[in-house]
Amino acid sequence: MDGTLRSSEKASIIKLVAKGVECPNSINIDRNTSQLIIDGQALVNSIGKPATATTFGDLAAIFMDRVVHLERPRTRGTAPVRRDITSAAIPLPKNWKNFLALGDNKADLARLLSQGVLQYVFNDIEIVVSGGLIHEEDVRSTNPESDVSSLAATHEEADTRVVLHAVHSDADNIVIMARDTDICLLLIHHFDKMTSSEAFHAVTGCDSTSHLATITKKAACKVFNGTACQLLDNLGHSPLTPSSKANADKFLVQLYKVTKDVSSGDEARYQLSGVLIKPEALPPTSDALRLHPLRCHYQEKK
Repeated sequence: MDGTLRSSEKASIIKLVAKGVECPNSINIDRNTSQLIIDGQALVNSIGKPATATTFGDLAAIFMDRVVHLERPRTRGTAPVRRDITSAAIPLPKNWKNFLALGDNKADLARLLSQGVLQYVFNDIEIVVSGGLIHEEDVRSTNPESDVSSLAATHEEADTRVVLHAVHSDADNIVIMARDTDICLLLIHHFDKMTSSEAFHAVTGCDSTSHLATITKKAACKVFNGTACQLLDNLGHSPLTPSSKANADKFLVQLYKVTKDVSSGDEARYQLSGVLIKPEALPPTSDALRLHPLRCHYQEKK
């Protein structure tokens, strides 16, 4: 009602996508033909503030140890305060979450860790670092002979940087170390494992599109996996034709369990007005419904 986006329970979609998929405890791969892509900030968050670390240099050493041993990360109020990391000897702040809440602090930490990774001796392993250096387009490799120019990007989020590294890799095996729903769905989308998965994620609520009140990802997925999945096939593909827009509208309306002949928000609201008590549980009006798929289409094009 106030114009703000409703947030959705994004993580629940992973359970639906991974249903029936068996994940091995370990993967036997050849290091010479394989690549590990790590979301560095996610790794920092999972490490947290180690009890054995007192300075940023100590934290960097633990970070490097995790990277070098390819370990799986462990699970782990007040206004954020700026702390300049001018050297590795700077003490760690007492309130770690508070420290990470400020973008400038995270940028300083990313530069410290990126520089530390590049200076570390990894023997036969090549390390490529991007997104954490002084300039956002900078990409560095521990192998001076490697051409990493194709990985230069101005992406603000690690989500799309991870995918960029994956699609430009010539490795036989690629392992992604991340803990983000968006990264998982982006990878599925780019590897053609699930039709219209990114469109579904945007329509049912992601970081930049609104969640539909009372409609969960799980409930929406049942509709999507039924006969309605093809209704989102062309969302995100230019141009957005009137028929593609109408199909997206129909998909949204079908999420509210109306009869198959209903294709507009106003019709759905009329049909459910005597059934649903809370006003916010009703489908959007046709006018509001017109704007949501347009935003999702724009999100998908980006």
